[in-house]
Amino acid sequence: MIRRVLRELGVIAVPPEGSASESFRASYNILNSGCTVYLFPEANFMHEKRVIHGKTGFSRLAIHTGKAILPMGISGIDYHHFLDFLPPLNRKIKVKFGRPRRVKKEFQVRYNEAIDKEVVTGVRDEIMLRIRELSNYAGVLPEVRKELIEYYKNTKMDVFTEEISTSS
Repeated sequence: MIRRVLRELGVIAVPPEGSASESFRASYNILNSGCTVYLFPEANFMHEKRVIHGKTGFSRLAIHTGKAILPMGISGIDYHHFLDFLPPLNRKIKVKFGRPRRVKKEFQVRYNEAIDKEVVTGVRDEIMLRIRELSNYAGVLPEVRKELIEYYKNTKMDVFTEEISTSS
């Protein structure tokens, strides 16, 4: 029932196991039609199952489409169980937007061309760092926070263009 409701709302479900190519193709087509796709790179509402460094689907979409990524941080939700994506009634939720980022032309490739794994990781890490900063590391377990900050200090590569306008 939840899946059906989410589908009616326009949510593209990524399968928990197996190939996510159908979801990727749908997102790719939506972006190329001029619409926006909102992605949650941590991949799960349940805290203990979240991917702390983020998944790479959004990186691959940005590399294949050349579309900008707008990092967004959310604080005020602790993500302890699957219902935490619903706004809590007793707390303020803050949403902060970073500046849009676009992958440099030299790293962009066509849909069916292979992507350099280092570029994918570079895009993911830069955006996840921005998301973490914007949300003040909200939802990250305290024991993981120090390790995560140390990880982000070692920037892999410069994959984004300079400033871009918010209209692109």
